[in-house]
Amino acid sequence: MVKLVANTTFLVECFWPDVDSQRVQHAAEQLAECAAQARRSGAHVAYVGSILVTGDDVVFLLFDAGSSEAVRSVCEQRQLQFERIVASVVSADH
Repeated sequence: MVKLVANTTFLVECFWPDVDSQRVQHAAEQLAECAAQARRSGAHVAYVGSILVTGDDVVFLLFDAGSSEAVRSVCEQRQLQFERIVASVVSADH
């Protein structure tokens, strides 16, 4: 379970031609580790999860973070190409 570290969720939108669930899982593991390293350095950022839209070659990555810059830093450390990072509101029934 990921401990949320801030009150803002950020969505990272990636256009990823020929993406599949294995590639997303591999990227997710790397992003989670990059975020953990950033937290050890004092950043407020945690990888939360992903959404793969298979028919559109799009992946949405969710982060809990203190700023979009913290998310950008994690994505750049992973050398992830992305279209944009936007603050988002996540709602789910439990």
